This record gives sequence, C-alpha cells and structure tokens, in this order.
Amino acid sequence: VDTLLTDPRVVTDDMTDVFALVERLVEESIVAAPVDDTGLWEFRSRLRPYTFSKVLCWVAAHRGARLARLLGRQDLSERWDQWAATQQAYLLDAAYNPTLGFFTQTLHGEHADASLLLLPTFGFIDARDPRFVSTVRAYERLLVRGGLMHRYQHPDDFGETTSAFSICSFWWVEAVAMMGDIDRAVEIFNRLSSCANPLGLFSEDIDPKTGRLLGNFPQAYTHVGLMHAAITIGELLEAREARFRAWT
Repeated sequence: VDTLLTDPRVVTDDMTDVFALVERLVEESIVAAPVDDTGLWEFRSRLRPYTFSKVLCWVAAHRGARLARLLGRQDLSERWDQWAATQQAYLLDAAYNPTLGFFTQTLHGEHADASLLLLPTFGFIDARDPRFVSTVRAYERLLVRGGLMHRYQHPDDFGETTSAFSICSFWWVEAVAMMGDIDRAVEIFNRLSSCANPLGLFSEDIDPKTGRLLGNFPQAYTHVGLMHAAITIGELLEAREARFRAWT
C-alpha cells in the first residue's frame, strides 16, 4: 500500500482516481465477505464460505484503511479498520477447527487447504502462532505426497485429486521459513528445485509418484511462488546472520 505514495517508480500525480478505485474495491469486498462463492480453486458446483475468500476481503479492508490514513481519509480508515478487526476475530474463530488442529477450507469446516499457508504472508496471523504452526504440521501429514504439497485431498468436481499443485509446495516452504525453521525451509526448497525441467522451469502440477510435469507449462504463478519463497528465505537468512541493509 505504501508503495503507491513512496516508490518513485509509481507515478501518482493525482491520487483521486486511484483512491476512488480503492474505495470501490474495499466497499465491494465488505459486501462480498458474507457471501458464499466457489473459492480460489473455482469449484464448479460447491458454493461455500471459503476461508481464503473471506481472508482476502479482510486484506482489502486492512490495506485500504492504511492507504486511507496516508491520504487523510480518517473517516474511511477508521470504519474499514473497525470492520477488518471484527472480521479478523470472527475468521480466526470460525476458520480454525480446534479438534482437528488446523485452519479449514471453509468456515466451521473439516478439510485442509494449502492456500491457507499464505495466512501469515497476508499479515492475517503470526507465523509462530500455535494455531498456524499446528496447521502447517497437520497439512504436512494430510496433504504432502511424495514430498509435494497438494491443494487439498478431498474429492472435487472431477473426482479424486492425484497431482500436486506446484505453487502450493512453495507456499509450504515460505510458511516453514516464517515459522522460524529456516534450515528445513532451505532443505525443502532445494528438493523442490530439483523438480524443474532442465531449463529450470515448472508446470502447473507435478505427479508426486513420477515427478512428471503436468498441466499448463511453463506456469507463471508457480515461478512467482518460487521467487517469493526464495526472497523470504534470503531475507530471513540475512537477518539471522546479522547482515542488514538498513540504508538501502
């Protein structure tokens, strides 16, 4: 959010139009938050209260409030902040299943979903929070096959899920690193890197039994996940080794 105002590469001679768009998107997110949808994975016939969708509505309000504050719109920042705080508290309760010990795909649900490994990346929960740590441990048990993280394991509109969605494994790496287990994150990252083709490229899916690259190729967002994981690991390693870049 701050980049809109502080990064010299972003030209913002007039923020009026930009903020008008932000305001519309935040208000639409608040309206959409209680509405069931098909989720990140676009289940064709399963309208549900998907946790990931609800969290992204929270992200819109949370970031929008920061931008509103920077632009002197205290009225909007206070209202959006209040809504975001209420929504966050509600979701942390409704999306975490204490019996199963992990955040679930839907509110008050029972299925694991790798997209929720992104919760600390969004700033929704601290990566060292016991609820998130137990979620990662549970997902490693429930969703990892052949060293690769699946999106989910329950049957979807097309039946049983057999391939691993490539980006999910890099979300896993980033989560482990943010939890503080950097050496293990590096180990997983290096192993995942060996799944690329000879040019270092990844596909959308990987067969966990054979390592065969499946689906769209090359898949852009898989490489985005790889870069995010690499940057996170790099930053944490530099901090651990007391190599700071405070003035860059």
